[in-house]
Amino acid sequence: MNARELGRFYTPAWAAQALVDRVPTTPRSVLDLCCGGGALAIAAAGRWSLEELVTVDIDPSIIAGDFALLASRVQHVQADALDISLPARLSARRFDLVLCNPPFGRKRGGTGNLVVAAANLAEASEWPAAETIGLAQALRMARPGGTVAAIMPDSFATGRMASRFRQSVAASHGLLYIAELPTRTFANTDAKAYLVVIKVGGSSDEIVLERLGQNGVEATETVDAKSCVMRMDLGSWHAKSLPQSSASLSSLGATVSRGRLSSAAARVGGAPSFHTSDFSTSEHGTVKLGGRSDMPAATSATVIARPGDILVARVDRRLEEKVAIVSEGSAEITDCVFRVRSSPADRERIWISLRSAEGRLRLASAARGVGPRHLALADLMAMQV
Repeated sequence: MNARELGRFYTPAWAAQALVDRVPTTPRSVLDLCCGGGALAIAAAGRWSLEELVTVDIDPSIIAGDFALLASRVQHVQADALDISLPARLSARRFDLVLCNPPFGRKRGGTGNLVVAAANLAEASEWPAAETIGLAQALRMARPGGTVAAIMPDSFATGRMASRFRQSVAASHGLLYIAELPTRTFANTDAKAYLVVIKVGGSSDEIVLERLGQNGVEATETVDAKSCVMRMDLGSWHAKSLPQSSASLSSLGATVSRGRLSSAAARVGGAPSFHTSDFSTSEHGTVKLGGRSDMPAATSATVIARPGDILVARVDRRLEEKVAIVSEGSAEITDCVFRVRSSPADRERIWISLRSAEGRLRLASAARGVGPRHLALADLMAMQV
């Protein structure tokens, strides 16, 4: 069984060190859940003189390479780190520090919802995601007053589906650090992730939000804990500080429509179409489409872009950079693109605003997603211009 089959990507050494460096205490006992190649355990053993170091992973092949160097200092347990029975397997021990990089996004049956409930946390889904179970398990295994330090996907920091779980964590524990990792931190994936440090059973009036690069901290802000629970990323916090406008797409009477053509159907060809990859053909924010401007009207199954329409990427890793106005021609847009249609009087204002540095920041901060970023129609409608 390999890492992809387990829904997991191993932690690079520099990210493991960055997480361990943000632990504000000196633990004597450390548990590494979903330890994988052991990067977190190695970083912990390198920073502190530990009395107890325990690692847990379901994969029987993970004791290899550098991790083998810890063999005399670590107690390794082969077990499902996300199973409700794990505390009993470890003799109900509680640890000063629990480290965790759980698998991301895979919905689990079995006892996952029981783990979340046992941690006294709220979860909207009957089948919680693996990272939700992982963090709940870590909180169960840490002693009161101890620390949990985890690597969590973007969905935990910004996702709507995780908002109930996120709020319940913040209500019962002290969130200390949320640090955004750079794209491609993990090999062979663009999964967006965060370092999260929590004081178990504690409280915190402030949270340190950071954005990390390969060479260290790129930006940091200490913010009020209550004000950033709905979104815990630094970009959305910076967006709040932008100049406020009384106008939004909604208040200006603009309409936003999501395309209905699948990207697969667009690749087949036929009638002219416009997909996110076609933003590359735009020049200075304007795009010429391949169909005639008088092509047949849209049906209930199609969304047609025409001259004067503004196109915005709905799904893309850098969707904030993909905004263009149609100068001529027409095309059916795919379901990865929004069409913004407004009165001629407001058209230029909207187009210029969305393409500005402030507009790009607003779009980026509104987007969510572990891999490709997604922009919700409601968030675009509420966008200030």
